[in-house]
Amino acid sequence: MALSRRRALVTLSGSALALSACQSEGAGRRAAGPPTDDDPVPPILARRTDALRTGEEAGWLADVDPGNAALIGHERQVFANLRQFDLDRPALRAVPGTAPPARTIRYANSLPMRSWAHDVELRLRLRDVDTAENAARYRYVFGLVDGVVKLVDVGPAAVDGAGVDTDYLLDYPWDLTALRVRRQGDVVVAADAGVKDLDDWRDAAGRASRTVRRDWADNPAPKALVVFLASRPELFRGWFGPNPTWAEGALRPVRRPGDGRPAPDDHFVGARVVVNLAADHLGTPYETMKHQLAQALSVAVVAPRPDRTGPVEAPRDGLGAANWAVQGFARYVQTREAPALRDRLRTTIRDGLNRNLFTGDLPDNAAFWAEPARAFNPALGYSVFQYVAARYGHAKALALYVAVLRQPGPDGSTGGNADLFPALAAVGLLEKSSGDPRDSAFYQQWTRSLRQL
Repeated sequence: MALSRRRALVTLSGSALALSACQSEGAGRRAAGPPTDDDPVPPILARRTDALRTGEEAGWLADVDPGNAALIGHERQVFANLRQFDLDRPALRAVPGTAPPARTIRYANSLPMRSWAHDVELRLRLRDVDTAENAARYRYVFGLVDGVVKLVDVGPAAVDGAGVDTDYLLDYPWDLTALRVRRQGDVVVAADAGVKDLDDWRDAAGRASRTVRRDWADNPAPKALVVFLASRPELFRGWFGPNPTWAEGALRPVRRPGDGRPAPDDHFVGARVVVNLAADHLGTPYETMKHQLAQALSVAVVAPRPDRTGPVEAPRDGLGAANWAVQGFARYVQTREAPALRDRLRTTIRDGLNRNLFTGDLPDNAAFWAEPARAFNPALGYSVFQYVAARYGHAKALALYVAVLRQPGPDGSTGGNADLFPALAAVGLLEKSSGDPRDSAFYQQWTRSLRQL
């Protein structure tokens, strides 16, 4: 069916966005900028902000092009999704100084003759989940429709692929599909319509949080956590992504709005956990939630590392801390009351040793998820904390993990032993020596314990 100038073809993709960089055919000489000296964008954003806060869908849609059915459907879905979360005074704000070219992005196949674009931030703070507001950034395209300024298209900010902080090159679940949101205790669970056992996952999340917080003791922790459940790999891939579809989950810390470059004391203000329900070898809801929530609690104590958590790496590489520690400790917590899972990890370690995957050092972040050691490396990290707990008790294993998170690490370090040895010294498990720390009693005893599994 042919589409008119004011109709749009909607494409909702679970993967990273493929965006048109060309103006629509037949657009002619398009005039840029609003039709008058009075900028119409701030009043539009103010009306949409009020509507989001008060729950008035008609107000949210009032400034959307009435002839763009795809955009109206998308905005109605976004509104319904966001209203299910407990948001503390959300606000849409124009990003100063942004005047990118007007191009079709996602929901329009052509633009009005007079149209212009503006970058917009949706300032959010999930109550109890976030300690401060953070932002989802969009590019709004406005146009003169029948003499009235309307929103005619919307998409992520970096349409041009340049000049925009890559922290914002993300797809947000509330933009991509209809969500159902539940809360159990201090965990908010959001899921797409394909998750048929949402109540089971909700209940498991509440129980897992109680267990994980008990194991976390009195260390700093978010008051609440949010978990997004994706029933299909293509959804998981795009939610706060891109995420590899083989992964069971992903942790996406969030920062305050800005250029994405943290000050030395700028900790993360929250986290988003995404679970891939289609992943192979996914455990029970309770086991899976323990694993994911143990990672999410870490955002409250991890030390900012500008060399590792700059605007590109942070959203995609999780916390920026040593992967062997983050993944290993999560598995340690997950298996504390699950002997079958412990046996599985031991089998993975023995198999890796037999295949000579252990080099004598803990893996660095760069190759942590590479085959053939993708399963072995997290299991190896687990063995560090399991060994410490077995010999010195859980409190010491927890102290070691927190010390790894809090250690800024040497400049340019990317995990591996560089994060282990300062943490061992901080918790009294590494004797002072001018020699190779790998010759220390702890390291020798831990590596010998691997052969005894």
